Amino acid sequence: MSKESRDAYVEKMQAKISEWNAEIDKLVAKVDASETKIKSEYTKKIEDLKSKRDDLKARIQKLGKAGEESWDELKSGTEKAWNEIKRSLDTALSKFRQKGS
Repeated sequence: MSKESRDAYVEKMQAKISEWNAEIDKLVAKVDASETKIKSEYTKKIEDLKSKRDDLKARIQKLGKAGEESWDELKSGTEKAWNEIKRSLDTALSKFRQKGS
């Protein structure tokens, strides 16, 4: 994969993290405005999402510096982490909507 392609991929991943940061911030605001029972349940979920996001950021940084020989392996791990945080965020938002309504 060319350096330009790798740079574009890393930029795409970083943009997605920015989107997820906004979604996490929205979830935090909703949880802060909700009843105590929901707050305690979702505070842990939010911390888990932030941890996964931080792990993904670290993977993306490594990916941006990866040599040709380790690129595919790091990309695969990054994509797995990406899918996991997306699934976790979607699940948290969906459950919150159900409980919040």
